[in-house]
Amino acid sequence: VQLTLLYILHHLFVFFSPAMYYREYLYFNLILRIILLVWCFSIVMLTQILIPLTWKFFLSFQYLTNTKSVNLHFEAKLNEYLIFYVSLYYLCVFYCQIFTVFFLFLNYINANIQIIRKFRKLYYFFFLIFATLVSPPDIFSQFLISVIVIFFYEIFIFTFLLKDVTHSLIGQPIKTN
Repeated sequence: VQLTLLYILHHLFVFFSPAMYYREYLYFNLILRIILLVWCFSIVMLTQILIPLTWKFFLSFQYLTNTKSVNLHFEAKLNEYLIFYVSLYYLCVFYCQIFTVFFLFLNYINANIQIIRKFRKLYYFFFLIFATLVSPPDIFSQFLISVIVIFFYEIFIFTFLLKDVTHSLIGQPIKTN
């Protein structure tokens, strides 16, 4: 299903590309490439990092219980393994595709910096909701994730403001006495 969706997106892009301006074509081409790159990265991260870590975690319970008097064995059905793998796959792809949305957000910031500054409180609220959805239910993790996201948000706003100021100053003549 994922490959078919990417294939359909590519063919829609190829179909609409003759009707696009050159800047639109480059922009949508970049977005499509970022989506594909992040999707491949999420699959590699899932198969090389997350799945081995989860196997190691679940199999570690069996080694801990051999020393105790009560024996616990992790005996799951194949259906449960597949459900776990598919749900972990979709979570990994979803969280990695957030970076694509973040790229679009950065492009939006570049175009509308005054609107971003005006609705800063609303963005902070959305960052807190995001931290609540992504992190475990303890307050420290939610607070830490929200502070990190807000910190990066402020850094990007400052960077784009600095870029706008330097671009406006580049065209100005130098005053000499």
